[in-house]
Amino acid sequence: MATIAACSAGCVAVVSGSDKRGVACWGKNDDGQGTVPYFEDFIAVSAGYDHTCGLKVDGEAMCWGNPASTATPPPAGPFVTISAGRGETCALRPNGRLACWGGALAAATPTGEFLSVSLAAGRACGIRGDGSLQCWQAAGVARLGSEPSGRFLAL
Repeated sequence: MATIAACSAGCVAVVSGSDKRGVACWGKNDDGQGTVPYFEDFIAVSAGYDHTCGLKVDGEAMCWGNPASTATPPPAGPFVTISAGRGETCALRPNGRLACWGGALAAATPTGEFLSVSLAAGRACGIRGDGSLQCWQAAGVARLGSEPSGRFLAL
């Protein structure tokens, strides 16, 4: 019997009884984002618009799908979580620092400590170490408004 270890729209990371880790994807696959590299074990997965990224057992990131969205290779890990957007990806290092690549969003990545991050089309939001929310967008992408105040536990 397999256990779901992580879930993202269209993909799940699973752990089988033999502790073999993998990713299963379904749905849209016109850019190869649902075609999982069969030779890798993953502990986390994030399905973006036209690409999918996973974290391997050693914390290194690996992405597949649209060549335009995966042209920039991920930086060296390790990472503890990953989020794929529309042509861009961000991952969180064990020290809480973000690493973002691909697309114009990477140039706008804030510094400082984060607990989590989530991406969408040219936009991202992250929960800071103090529980506050910070959102940012790529150059040329309209800002959606002010971040709500308060302390956040999840995105």
